[in-house]
Amino acid sequence: MPKFYTLFFFISLCTSVSAQQRNNATPLWPKATLLPEKINAGQFNYAPLRYGDKIYFSTAGNGHQASRLSSSFATGKQVQTLAINPANENLQASNMSITPDGKRMFYTLCHDEEAYSQEKCTIWSRKKNYEGQWEAASKLPETINKKQYTATQPAIGYDRSLKKEVLFFVSDRPGGKGGKDIWASVLEQDGSFGTPFPLPFNSPEDEVTPYYYMAGQVLAFSSNGMGGQGGFDVFYIKKDAAAKWGKPFNPGTAVNSEHDETYFTFHAKQQKGYFVSNRCGQQNGSNIRTGIYEIPAMVELRLPTYDASGAQSLYGLTADVTNLENGKKKTFKERPFEPCLKVFLAPGKVYSIAVSKKGYQTAEFKTSTKSSGLPMTLQQETYLILDETLTKAMPGQSKKNKNEIVEVSNDLPF
Repeated sequence: MPKFYTLFFFISLCTSVSAQQRNNATPLWPKATLLPEKINAGQFNYAPLRYGDKIYFSTAGNGHQASRLSSSFATGKQVQTLAINPANENLQASNMSITPDGKRMFYTLCHDEEAYSQEKCTIWSRKKNYEGQWEAASKLPETINKKQYTATQPAIGYDRSLKKEVLFFVSDRPGGKGGKDIWASVLEQDGSFGTPFPLPFNSPEDEVTPYYYMAGQVLAFSSNGMGGQGGFDVFYIKKDAAAKWGKPFNPGTAVNSEHDETYFTFHAKQQKGYFVSNRCGQQNGSNIRTGIYEIPAMVELRLPTYDASGAQSLYGLTADVTNLENGKKKTFKERPFEPCLKVFLAPGKVYSIAVSKKGYQTAEFKTSTKSSGLPMTLQQETYLILDETLTKAMPGQSKKNKNEIVEVSNDLPF
């Protein structure tokens, strides 16, 4: 059986600056940022979960070998190791998940020598008593913690179609597609756990680090078997109106890179996502191997633009973006060394976008991010018409005056 770290992270120290830094290019906005050094203090920092005004996470390699559950304010203040960690210093403690009412937590204890292996794990839970204190730890039943197999990375969420809570977790037990798979168990009214079942979109490779975004009924997870930017990529998948899972959606470079991205979680009130990556993350001269990143809930809309008469790519473009709900405007210009013009849109809005280039008629259209709530990258092709060739629009496209607004679909996945 392969070690879990071969699928979890390709461990490598980040010792070089990025091409963007070498070219002194203006940083993209908004971008994922590494959380403060006090949070990313260990060699391995992972499993972030923001609950209220605190971030809960796991860290290893900072004064102790074993991974420990920790908490901090998002600013990095008051970092502390939680009292619920095991007294046994050889046990790895990680992967906290908390029910929406805050009355129960789930986490894993692992017997692996390395914090990132997660090959010998069991899932545990604690309930909060009337005094607000966490009660003694309880190991979940054998239906979840199947002997001789790992059970790790629990994620609890409320499924509206089932009207019940569901525990998602990762296991290498028989019955899946291969490697590590995401499984689910329905919590019944009597508190028992239903028979676990593998989710239908698992691949023959590895699916890990599930997280259930209840507001959108979306499951976020990472996979190295569904293509993407490289290594492990974050994916989103939503249940449709018939309570069936849709198709996994890769949010693109808004989150993913050629490195490994895992452990995506989201805080709806703050409109911020959190994830873990082994992308370059030097901070104050100390090398970290996996760091926790924060990203705003923005839609990166790419606008590859072409000459309508011959489909030749156009560059040197400008996009004027207007929020149709409040009238606020923002101008985006194409950046050097970028493959196309990009604009950044907040979720839950309706925008008018006007793409222009000197010598061409302006192309204007509306787009909506009403169905988007999570960070993602989308693409919309745009065609510009030369001033003197208004009659040479692309075949199959209607001829539009420069001020006419065209409704378009960005094929938002949910």
